[in-house]
Amino acid sequence: MHGCRFLRLLPLLALLLLQGCSRTDATDSADAGSWRRGWSASHSDGFTTPVVLLAQTVRMPIAPHAAGREMQLRLSNRFGLLPAEFTAVHIGREQMPGAAALVPGSSRKLTFGGADSIRLAPGVDALSDPIAFEVAPFERLLVSLDVPLTTVNVSQHFTAREQVYAALIGSGADERGAGFLSLDRALLNNWLAIEAVEVRGDDAPPPALVAFGDSLTDGFEAMPGLPLLADLQSTGRDRRYPDWLQRRLLQDAGAPRYTVINAGLSGNRVLRDGRLPQYGPSALSRLDHDVLAVPGLRAVIILEGTNDIGFPPEPTAAELQAGLATLVQRIKAHDAAIRVLIGTLTPARGTLAGLLGTPQTGLGLQHGTARAAALRAEVNSWIRSGGSGADAVIDFERCLADPANPEYLLPAFDSSDRLHPNGDGYRAMAACVNLDALR
Repeated sequence: MHGCRFLRLLPLLALLLLQGCSRTDATDSADAGSWRRGWSASHSDGFTTPVVLLAQTVRMPIAPHAAGREMQLRLSNRFGLLPAEFTAVHIGREQMPGAAALVPGSSRKLTFGGADSIRLAPGVDALSDPIAFEVAPFERLLVSLDVPLTTVNVSQHFTAREQVYAALIGSGADERGAGFLSLDRALLNNWLAIEAVEVRGDDAPPPALVAFGDSLTDGFEAMPGLPLLADLQSTGRDRRYPDWLQRRLLQDAGAPRYTVINAGLSGNRVLRDGRLPQYGPSALSRLDHDVLAVPGLRAVIILEGTNDIGFPPEPTAAELQAGLATLVQRIKAHDAAIRVLIGTLTPARGTLAGLLGTPQTGLGLQHGTARAAALRAEVNSWIRSGGSGADAVIDFERCLADPANPEYLLPAFDSSDRLHPNGDGYRAMAACVNLDALR
């Protein structure tokens, strides 16, 4: 990953892609008042940060999955090559979707060790001081960062699927949002620096279920008519499959208790670091930080491998199977009580190939080729056979496939590029999860 950091400025086309017992009920070992992860975003390279955001206040929406009466915000410069400074950090409640306005009286300033500003050296995270701030599941919040001219590189989450806003620096406490402009461009559709929200309440918190994967977990939806470009009209609607799964767990009175944490990263691969720096370190490399370090971890859903097959040089089936099995083994070695579910790779036949060049250039997209389909089928057969060692299998492929053409996404679930589901497809993925397998 770090060897690719010379890719500082990338063209817009670079953004096209991509056994143990269970403890999941109220007897979980956490005590009332314990801090737990309520929201998270996996980070990658910071050089998609556009210069236009410097010396401005950047306002970004998030939607935590967990309730709490207190909260803390974690900022990260883990992938920055230069120091990142934020002269003020604020949080408030979103007044209405698609607007920068806050609910009147909800804006709060966050401090770090009592200071209003925070400077993060490369590779460093920082957790804000706790504040009394009630959080409810899916209550949308807006985080505002004052970014001075001295900050030119910020660790971030690529393709946040949220609307980002900017205003003159010093606008973080502005609840009206009148001075904020919508940055409705793919290059700007990222979560800058914000990595996690920790919450604490009066009751014992639910354990964490981490959804670990690539763009299919991250919730990417392609723009109709422009395959593989992000559909900006679908942003801010909380319809990633981990969002739908969290709704199931909250709405079904008999469901096991979990807070679903999204550790998806578009373009991510199991065996190799991302073809582009924004696609992050390999799943094997980021497992410890993005999954095993989550407080109260009790379940993991793995859905990775599509991009190993889709980006050259593709591995053999045996190599990809070994990588997936290693993920399962490392999770179980960390704590044998963690339930591990693994998903079959989803249909991708017909996805545009070679859009970024030929395989010889290292940028050709091969997700939709016959060769990729054959490799995907071999890996899926192995997953269904139990070869990974996971506790259960989620057959995402069969839940999304067109019965008339099983190598293809069902048209009703296709966001337009024959690779990424739309909101209905992501909802079908969540419905595909057998909740009994999480007990």
